[in-house]
Amino acid sequence: MATSADDWAAPPRDPVLPDAPAVTVELDDLDELYPDIDGLDAEDLALSLPEARTLDLLRSRLRGCTIDVPEACSIEAGDSVLDGLDLVGRRITGLVRTHLVRCRLSGADLAEATLEDVTFEDCALDLASWRLARIRRVAVQGGRIEGLDATAAQLEDLTITGVGMDDVLLERARCARVDLTGADLTSVTAVATLAGATISPAQAVALAARMARSLGVRVLDPEDPARAFPPLRDRK
Repeated sequence: MATSADDWAAPPRDPVLPDAPAVTVELDDLDELYPDIDGLDAEDLALSLPEARTLDLLRSRLRGCTIDVPEACSIEAGDSVLDGLDLVGRRITGLVRTHLVRCRLSGADLAEATLEDVTFEDCALDLASWRLARIRRVAVQGGRIEGLDATAAQLEDLTITGVGMDDVLLERARCARVDLTGADLTSVTAVATLAGATISPAQAVALAARMARSLGVRVLDPEDPARAFPPLRDRK
């Protein structure tokens, strides 16, 4: 059956950034518990907010900046470009129209988060949690996602390219237009977790034996002498 344009994942929409000059942020002027940063264009800036319970980044461009907030602080970003940020282990509850480039999100907690129109470009997402997250129009391009847990997530218009799917958990995920045609599926063993995703014919051929085994079908290995059938004259 031929595919139509509606069968493919829709791309993320770009951030809507202000044209105004960069905003100068005075940390002393921010709310200590619930700081909002809007319209900031900064490079190598240290944001130290030791009392913050939430942090909202809006319409901002941050390059190589450091964010020092308590471990329990939840972070949200909208209409922003984040380049080279260290968000390892951080609690992230929402990303909307946000482009992340070379960010470190290893072990980040995005469980039950809402991600809409987000691009992860060459980011480290290994061991991150997307459990029960709502993912819509998200692209993962390169980087690392080994061990990412998207159990029971709602995945709609998700594209993963240029990255291996090692130990990525998609169990009970609801998939609509999840495009894995550009992903490396070489190391995927639990092929049942790919249910609902779109793969290429070449990927399907490569996964055929593993798919058969997942259905309980034994696949004969012609290169295994122990499994080869003996010649008819030797049979009794």
